[in-house]
Amino acid sequence: MGVGFNMLTISETNIARLLADPPLVHRFLEPDDPSPYLSSIGVGRKPGLIARLRGAREVLPPAELPNLVFADGERETLDLDKSWDGLHFLLSKTRPGRPELKFIDSGGVAVGKVDATGYGTPAKVMRAHEVNALANALSDLQADALRAAYVPAELVIDGVYPKGLWRDDPKVRDYLAEHFSDMKRFVLGSAASGMGLLTHAY
Repeated sequence: MGVGFNMLTISETNIARLLADPPLVHRFLEPDDPSPYLSSIGVGRKPGLIARLRGAREVLPPAELPNLVFADGERETLDLDKSWDGLHFLLSKTRPGRPELKFIDSGGVAVGKVDATGYGTPAKVMRAHEVNALANALSDLQADALRAAYVPAELVIDGVYPKGLWRDDPKVRDYLAEHFSDMKRFVLGSAASGMGLLTHAY
């Protein structure tokens, strides 16, 4: 187990819908399973005694579930597994003057306060112009630069997640480099398609 990190392409239309109605993030992430959305809006959760005394009533399912329309190329997914914090550290170290590259930690806008996947944090969305800026910042950065920047002791001292992974081992460098290359291709492809991005822990 542990905390991983997912990235999904999302259209500007659906970014606007999620920001206006945050529980819809569940309809985006799990369009074939209505239960997370219904739970998020309170269906099946009985109010406590005090709430009932104040007039609260059990939330009933809506007559019709809200659905999202997905554009071509939307909801394509990239899983960064447990490389995400290591990549964040190395991107910040390699290009400290490019705040766009801190997107894993601080990029985008939270989709309300809705816990997207049970890890206590909301999903975040980045609009297409932010994805373009990220793609520009990544365009000339190569995996070898991250390999060279990798000093295991620095990640250990900084408390980079997950503890115990950061060793002087070619396999760890390969793991980070491969996930960086996948992420770069994904971001550049998303930008070329005019898509935004939704990110979340899992």
